[in-house]
Amino acid sequence: MKSSEIRVGVTYVNRGAGRTQRKVLAIGNEHRPRQWLSNSRPPDEPGVFFEQKGKQDNLYLSSFVSWAKSPVVCDHPWHQNPALITACPGCGAFG
Repeated sequence: MKSSEIRVGVTYVNRGAGRTQRKVLAIGNEHRPRQWLSNSRPPDEPGVFFEQKGKQDNLYLSSFVSWAKSPVVCDHPWHQNPALITACPGCGAFG
């Protein structure tokens, strides 16, 4: 994904197995992470404020882009806890 493709209100899945989901709540400089765990300077870019499993957190935009594989096909609640033997009632996707 590209930084320009990340949108507020959209839920994304991770690059691995695609089971982890994060919904973007806001993007901006005011949402940059408070901590930077590196000896280098933090990126000069906006932060992404997101929700994952009911918890809210922040990442730099480039970190979120590296994590994200693609948007979730739909926002039906099934995607929050996909059952592998049934399809999503909203879009038909399997876990």
